[in-house]
Amino acid sequence: MGQHGTKEARAMTFHDPRDAQRYRARLKKQREYQRKYRERLVKERAPESADIASACMNAFLAVLIKDPKLMGPLPRIMVNSLVERGFDRELTVGCIRRMADRKFRQIQRMRGE
Repeated sequence: MGQHGTKEARAMTFHDPRDAQRYRARLKKQREYQRKYRERLVKERAPESADIASACMNAFLAVLIKDPKLMGPLPRIMVNSLVERGFDRELTVGCIRRMADRKFRQIQRMRGE
């Protein structure tokens, strides 16, 4: 969402008060749906995609630290995927290295090293 809201909101003109009223009603309905959805996830203890992605990244970093050879082409595939999405290759590699360093220090602390 940009500085002035969604494209849809910027394109709408509210010369007709009913348009504004319908728009606000739709936003309210969306907020209510999202609130109920989050409550249901908490109640059911169901992970969201971000939770699964976080667990995958933690496992990836743990294996990368333990034995990078076990990773095979996965790190390259991850970096290439992010580059294809428009991220800078060097900054992406640097970010993954910093995450691995933090994970390594976390593992050391857990082991009492």
